[in-house]
Amino acid sequence: LNTNLKNKLTILLYHGVTNKKDKGIINFQGKHLDKDAFISQMEFISTRCSPISIEQWTEIKLSNKPIPEYPTIVSFDDGFKNNKTIAAPILEHFNIPSVFYISTGVIDTNKMFWVDIIEQCIQFSRRKKITIFFSIF
Repeated sequence: LNTNLKNKLTILLYHGVTNKKDKGIINFQGKHLDKDAFISQMEFISTRCSPISIEQWTEIKLSNKPIPEYPTIVSFDDGFKNNKTIAAPILEHFNIPSVFYISTGVIDTNKMFWVDIIEQCIQFSRRKKITIFFSIF
């Protein structure tokens, strides 16, 4: 542990946790962490850090309470199903509070995030070369 972070808040941002090995370009970015790696990280956090909720951090800052050693918040964005089915039980096992940010535009739909669409298109393409043009404006 970096002693410079002893009394500074660390916020860990995860996208997802997976229990399967992806092939090809699926999960190429690695945004879905392997379940065993996640378990190892949560074990480390639960034994070497002070996992806290956002509410606990807010209370500490507003009431000038002492900051625990290595305060750590675990968060997830996007709201992938694996956050609930894989990550949440692990977090509960280690008694680690967490926050999940949900992309409401995809709830109860079959919509995918644009980056996942691109990964899937490349994965299932039969072409040997794909050129993608992006326009910012």
